[in-house]
Amino acid sequence: MQRTQKILIVDDSEVERQVAAKLLDQPGPWRSECVESGGTAIAKLHQAATSDELPDVVLTDLDMPGMNGLELVCAMREQFPQVPVILMTAFGNEKIASDALRMGAASYVPKSQIKERLKLTVEQILARTRTERGQRFLLKHMHGIKCSFLLDSDPELIPPMVDFVQQALHGAHLTDEVGRIRMAIAFEEALLNAIYHGVLKVGPADLADIRAGRRDRISEGRNRGCGSDRNPCERRIRVMISVTENEAKLVIRDGGKGFDHKLSNRRNDECFENGNDRGLTLIRNLVDEVVYMQGGNEVTLLNRRERQGNGKMLR
Repeated sequence: MQRTQKILIVDDSEVERQVAAKLLDQPGPWRSECVESGGTAIAKLHQAATSDELPDVVLTDLDMPGMNGLELVCAMREQFPQVPVILMTAFGNEKIASDALRMGAASYVPKSQIKERLKLTVEQILARTRTERGQRFLLKHMHGIKCSFLLDSDPELIPPMVDFVQQALHGAHLTDEVGRIRMAIAFEEALLNAIYHGVLKVGPADLADIRAGRRDRISEGRNRGCGSDRNPCERRIRVMISVTENEAKLVIRDGGKGFDHKLSNRRNDECFENGNDRGLTLIRNLVDEVVYMQGGNEVTLLNRRERQGNGKMLR
């Protein structure tokens, strides 16, 4: 029987806490609890740690009195690095949200999109958490891997592919649990971009439907991507994986014409608010380095071994 997972919601607004809790109280293998401040959240986490009852994910507002969302992310990375954090971002908080992603948050949800995106984002993070903990003992003796895959442009292949990468990251002991979840999320977003944007040419609105689980839109997107020329649907995705104890390198190359990966023509606040560039925003903030080949049909994600403050490698 699947264990009930726990979500801690942190927001100084009682109304917005209730909105988030109501959205998450829909049927799912989890239960939620609310607190009104970052300081209260840290105190509750310390109390939960004594009985091994830490939440599986923390969902936090950014703009709060006392300890704000960015400070909560930093405190949790220091004190509870195994617990991922999802941000709820209001318009005007784009800079602090971007900083929080770089400093350790696992994902974000614009408040303007909370009804459409909150549950899906929580499900995504909890799926990564289940994989992380399920493979903890199996992979403790692994120290690296190098392999490649040639995948059909089939979205059903994404979850097992991401699971495999996350397991490889775990075995190499490259980073901590949240660090592995963050890279797995970036890798998942890059695969989605390669299949839907790179090969099938599915637009942002249709991709939002696909993310929402409207499976009919997947076949519709495939058909529209193929049109009268079936070659796009026959193009494949090549994934090259190299993971050692010092570096993880993930290369994703699609067989299409690529897509526009540049955010420079769009303001940062627009990228956060409308959610259309959410995948690219996550990719660029959740890994150490992102390199796109010209044309956008190949991307390399790089993570390097985390260092302690004194410069020594983490072991």
